[in-house]
Amino acid sequence: MLGISLSIVIMGCTKDDSDTDSPTPENVEQTITTTTWKITKFVEDGIDETADYQGYILQFNANGAASISKNGAVITTSNWSARIDDGKSELFFNFSGSEDIQELNDDWTIIELGARVIKMEDDNDNFTDLLALEAV
Repeated sequence: MLGISLSIVIMGCTKDDSDTDSPTPENVEQTITTTTWKITKFVEDGIDETADYQGYILQFNANGAASISKNGAVITTSNWSARIDDGKSELFFNFSGSEDIQELNDDWTIIELGARVIKMEDDNDNFTDLLALEAV
């Protein structure tokens, strides 16, 4: 009886050390390429710059290509990738164009991945930058 009780206690305390909350690059790719996205939050160095991105539409393709449009016209193209770095899922953007667009270039750690919302952060020395995308 003691053996059975000890077995139940040990099995009940076993913890799965895998991080099931962190999306895989495959999950990120599947989600980000299914629709177009708008920027609903962009905070850099503690300053909310979301208004600078009104009307921007982001499109990500499975081949790693990306584009940003405004008022129906493509204003820049780029590359993007999803990867794991230090055990965390990240999205990396490499846009050219205006300063506003280049501010999006970073290795963003994904803190929430959903079918309609992707939230990311980037820790800098003094601030945590934030970027949120919402499906259009």
